[in-house]
Amino acid sequence: MAHRQRILVAVDFSETSEHALDYAADLARRLGDELHVLHVYHLPTYALPQVMPLPTKELTDELVRAVQKSLESMVDEHREGLSVEGHLAEGVAYEVILEKASALDAELVVVGTHGRSGLGHTLLGSTAEKLVRLSPIPVTTVRGARGRSALVPER
Repeated sequence: MAHRQRILVAVDFSETSEHALDYAADLARRLGDELHVLHVYHLPTYALPQVMPLPTKELTDELVRAVQKSLESMVDEHREGLSVEGHLAEGVAYEVILEKASALDAELVVVGTHGRSGLGHTLLGSTAEKLVRLSPIPVTTVRGARGRSALVPER
């Protein structure tokens, strides 16, 4: 029996990451691979002079529940004909994605890219760019509008 490979796709619930998920799901279906959908969140903190308060446990729990529900909904949309699992983690996105890919022994990481340049790129950085530079396994970046997979020709 052939080894089922693992594809890890990182999502941030943007239209771009939904398109990346569609692409990764199409690829996993065609290859008979497992799909792992990862969302990495970072809890907000509020910087005040000489104080760095953390969000309350209640707020944290509420945020995590909302994100988990969104992730489950996204995963459920892609279950048909596919072995798919959702993962939720806290931390710095590119670091957690690399750690999860290693832990899953993934053969491919798929991530959406917004294609920012100039000041937007400088201020926000690029998770996709960091993954491409630092990942020991192949990274596929996906740009474009959702609704049509790059793998399936339009009829």
